[in-house]
Amino acid sequence: MTSGSHTLERLTASRRARSSVRGFTRLVPALAAAGVLVAIAGCERTLRPVEANAPPPTGVRVVAVRAQQLAPEIESFGTISYRSKAAISATVEGTAVALAVDEGDRVRPGQLLAQLENVQLTIAKSQAESQLRSAEATLELAKARLADGGREIEARLLSLKRTRLELEQRRREAEEAALTLDGREKLFKIDGISEEQLRSLRLQAQSAQTAYEGLRSQYAAESIGLRDEDLRAAGLTVPSDDEQRMTLLAEINLRTLKAQLDAATAGLEAARSDLQAASLLLESLTIRSPVSGVVGVRQAGIGERVRAADQLFTIIEDAQVYAVFSVAEKQAPRLSCGMPVEVTVPALGNRRFPTSVSMISPLLDPISGNLTVRALIRNEDGSLRPGLFIRARVRTGESRRVIPVPESALVRREGREAAVFVVRDGRAFKRTIVLEPELGGESAGRLAAVGGIEEGERIVDEPPPELKEGGEVYVQG
Repeated sequence: MTSGSHTLERLTASRRARSSVRGFTRLVPALAAAGVLVAIAGCERTLRPVEANAPPPTGVRVVAVRAQQLAPEIESFGTISYRSKAAISATVEGTAVALAVDEGDRVRPGQLLAQLENVQLTIAKSQAESQLRSAEATLELAKARLADGGREIEARLLSLKRTRLELEQRRREAEEAALTLDGREKLFKIDGISEEQLRSLRLQAQSAQTAYEGLRSQYAAESIGLRDEDLRAAGLTVPSDDEQRMTLLAEINLRTLKAQLDAATAGLEAARSDLQAASLLLESLTIRSPVSGVVGVRQAGIGERVRAADQLFTIIEDAQVYAVFSVAEKQAPRLSCGMPVEVTVPALGNRRFPTSVSMISPLLDPISGNLTVRALIRNEDGSLRPGLFIRARVRTGESRRVIPVPESALVRREGREAAVFVVRDGRAFKRTIVLEPELGGESAGRLAAVGGIEEGERIVDEPPPELKEGGEVYVQG
């Protein structure tokens, strides 16, 4: 056979082969319509019939769920608020001559804030000091007078005692002169003595009696105020002991001087009180911080005239601050004081502050229906400033095993039940799951499932609208 013949045969065979392929291609739709064409199924290598007009598989994103231990929580947001503040006001009128701090400055107890000036108060203090010196001198004078009076009374008592002794001597002398005269007069009658002698004796007796009477009058005068009747007139009982009697007599004679001393003492106390008051008023011109904290507001300026009760500064105590947040009415029964709280401050790089519930408002907001909750936080470094936005997470119970489910995976939710798509064997199937709202996480986009789903199952996240029960799917990404 020649080479030309071989070439012709090859061309003829090629044409027949192409004709066979075209015939088979035209036969495929017919076979598909008759349901006899088989398909090779992906990597599973299983053969199944292909339905006529079957929709193509839907691309989905899936999440493999994992079990976790979660505690029931209440999440909220709020702000940092001061625990207390001190409004610093002027107690006296004056002019601001110095201001030691400005807004935002940190102060400590006793630190100087401002200095006021009041000339009238300075003068009043000087006058009070002069009055005090005068009262002190008056008191010293009264003391000296009382001491002199005591010595004088003592001298009078001694003098009275001496006079009494002398009076007794004069009385005896007068009686003796009278007896002598009486005897001499009898002698005179019998011419025992001369008339001249009798006259001399009469003169002596009369002189003795006169001296006695004079001394008795002097004693009576000297004893005024020092007599027993003086003690009785003063309402005192006359003691039998002579020393006690003299003591009581001295007391009633020194009453006037003691009253003067008491008056001088009272005057001194009054002068001291006046000086103390003037000093306190003058000290009130120096304004000091009573607490530690931060100067929130300064309302005074240099040279301003300040009246009593005018507010000068507001000091915010920030050693401890409150995290203040709201809780919905339906969650209020779950709250109690002492529950642990985790406060997160986004402005501080999401810094977390562990604390606990300190106060729960007894009243609900009539508009929002929310309850205000406060948690006290130690602010040792002063980083927590009033007004900072915070997130709060209150733990209301013990943790339990749950399966977190993305909220975006839900296709339906009614109360505690929800529906998700679970992917199995290349198809999507609806599954009803049970949620536990108290286990939180909704703000983070995750819900806690406690039933209807097992760990490791794959659920469709953000299911597309065209996804149907039992529909074919393929995993994207």
